[in-house]
Amino acid sequence: MAHKCRFYAICQNDAKNIYISNDDPGRLTEKKNKELGTLEDVIEAQRQHARKQRTESALASKHFNQVMKEASCRIPQRRCKRLDHDSSKNYSPHCAILHRCSEDSGCCHSPSQICAPKSTRNVELYFYVSSNRQPKAVVEKRTFANHTECHCIERARYEENEQMLTKEHATILNCNCPAHFEKILQDDGQCRCDCSSGNAVCNSFKEGIEHFAMKDRKCIVYGLCKPPTCAFGNYLLKHGQCPKQPSYNVMS
Repeated sequence: MAHKCRFYAICQNDAKNIYISNDDPGRLTEKKNKELGTLEDVIEAQRQHARKQRTESALASKHFNQVMKEASCRIPQRRCKRLDHDSSKNYSPHCAILHRCSEDSGCCHSPSQICAPKSTRNVELYFYVSSNRQPKAVVEKRTFANHTECHCIERARYEENEQMLTKEHATILNCNCPAHFEKILQDDGQCRCDCSSGNAVCNSFKEGIEHFAMKDRKCIVYGLCKPPTCAFGNYLLKHGQCPKQPSYNVMS
C-alpha cells in the first residue's frame, strides 16, 4: 500500500511540474518574443511594411503616368520597314522609314485592345534599283501608306483586318509582272501590272513603243505573268507589245 501511495505522490509531483512548465507566464512570453518579437518589434515591422507599400504604390503610379504620357496610343512612331518586292530586283536602301501604329508603338488601357492606325496618308519614296537584267542602277519611286493617327480598337476587329491584309499580300506575291512593270493591288482585290509614275522605260512598253522581251512574252503566254496594263487598249498577245494608239486594231 505504501508503495502505491509513494508512486501516486511521484505522479502528482510530475503533473505539477508539467502544469507549471506549460503555464508559466514567463516562459510563454519568452517563447512569443522569440517567435513574434516584442510588441515594439511588431509595431515597427508594421510601419516598415506600410512604408514599403507606399513606396511601391508611388513607383507604380509614376510608371503608369510615364506610359500614358510617352507611349499612349495617339502618335505614330518611326519604324524601319523592310521592302516586300520581287526577288529579281535589288533595292537600295532595302528598308523604308515609315510611321506606324502597332502594339509596340502605343499602349492601350485594356489588354483586349491594340494600337492600330486611325488615319493614313500615302508617301512617295525613291530608291536605287538594279537587277540581273539591268545591272546599272536606276531610280524608282514607290508609294507607301504612312500612319498619321493612332487609336485603340478591339483585338478581334484588328485580327479581322489583318486577315484581309494577309489575303491582299498573298495576292500581290502571286502576281508576276513583265520587267519594268509594278504590281498594283486594286480596290477589288485583284492585281494589275502597271507603270509607276516617272518610269520612262516602263512607259515605252505601255505606249507600244517597245516590244516585250521573249522571256516576258512567254511568261504572259503561259499564264505565269499577268498581261501589262497598256495605254491604248489591251496587250497584243500575237505581237508581244501594247497598241501604239487607240486606232491600232491588230487582233491579239
